[in-house]
Amino acid sequence: MTTTTQPHSKEHSDPDWVSMLLNECDPDEHLHTIVRDAAKLFKAPIVMINLLSAETVTFKACIGQVAGDSLDRDGSFCDVALSQDSTLNIVDASQDPQFKDFVLVTNELQIRSYFGKALHAPDGSRIGTLCVLDSKPRAYTSAESEVLSHFAEIAEAELRAILRKIPKGGTTPLLPSFA
Repeated sequence: MTTTTQPHSKEHSDPDWVSMLLNECDPDEHLHTIVRDAAKLFKAPIVMINLLSAETVTFKACIGQVAGDSLDRDGSFCDVALSQDSTLNIVDASQDPQFKDFVLVTNELQIRSYFGKALHAPDGSRIGTLCVLDSKPRAYTSAESEVLSHFAEIAEAELRAILRKIPKGGTTPLLPSFA
């Protein structure tokens, strides 16, 4: 089942949170563990945790072969997923008028299925996605949506932990330890 969405807005992603996470932290072993475990559980070739700035989708943790470390936000699955409260489950993007011209569908990866969930900053703003991609059409169940949501909660907790470690003004953590 493909989920059709209303036009999305860049307002969903908070540039301050995204900027801090992109500029102030190195690749994170815990985020990598999340995508590795999700890839095993979903038996998927590509799983990513992405952060979305106003113009770009940056791959923060990735399992699978994806060229580069980012792509344009416009025309990305993650931009659509960011605008949703529930998981975005695209069974076959090549057959869907909304998604068939997206770069990951038309490039050498030939992505067909996308399964993604928005990630939230501590203030509730949507800043990224946890997503599962496959070159074969694939429908995910409601039970799998719950599992993806649990992985997203773990990713959000790890992003909060990373933010706590980033000094504000170089002297104190950004967030208190109980956040």
